Amino acid sequence: MIIEEFIATANPSNKVFKVFAKHGKSSIGWFYGLKTHLIINNLGQIINFGLTHASVSDNNENLLKQMLKGLKVKCFGDKGYISKLFSFFYEQGLELVHKVRANMKNQIMNLNDKINLKKRALIESVNDILMTVFDIEHTRHHNPINAIAHTFGALIVYLR
Repeated sequence: MIIEEFIATANPSNKVFKVFAKHGKSSIGWFYGLKTHLIINNLGQIINFGLTHASVSDNNENLLKQMLKGLKVKCFGDKGYISKLFSFFYEQGLELVHKVRANMKNQIMNLNDKINLKKRALIESVNDILMTVFDIEHTRHHNPINAIAHTFGALIVYLR
C-alpha cells in the first residue's frame, strides 16, 4: 500500500469554497483549498481516500486512524507521514515505512522496503491521472456540493 496526498487549490477570492477550504502549507509553499488523501495498492487501485481542509497535516492522528483502519500490511509514505502513531499501528498489524528525514538517525532498512519506497512514483502517476484526465483540480464550481460531487465522481470513474 502507498499513502499520499495531493492538493486541489482554489482561488481565495472564490466565495463558494469559503465554507470548507482553508489555507495550508506544502513543500511547494502556501496554498488555499482542499487536500485529497489516497491509499493505493501495488496495482494503482484506490483502497481508501479522504478529503480534508488544506490545514490538516499529513500525519494527523484522526485522519491516519480513519484511513488505515483495518489494514494489516506495509504502507509506504513520504516523510510527511512520520508519526507518533507508529507503535499503535504496528500493534494493529500495519507497518508504516518512510524515508528517513535529514535530522533523524539512520536506520537499517529491509532491502524490499527500500525497493518499494522507490515505487512511490506509482501514486504520483495516479495523482497525475486524477488531475489531468479527470480534472479533479477544477475550481470553478458554483456550489460546494458540486465540487465534492465532482471529486467523488472522478475517484469513482478512476476505480472503474
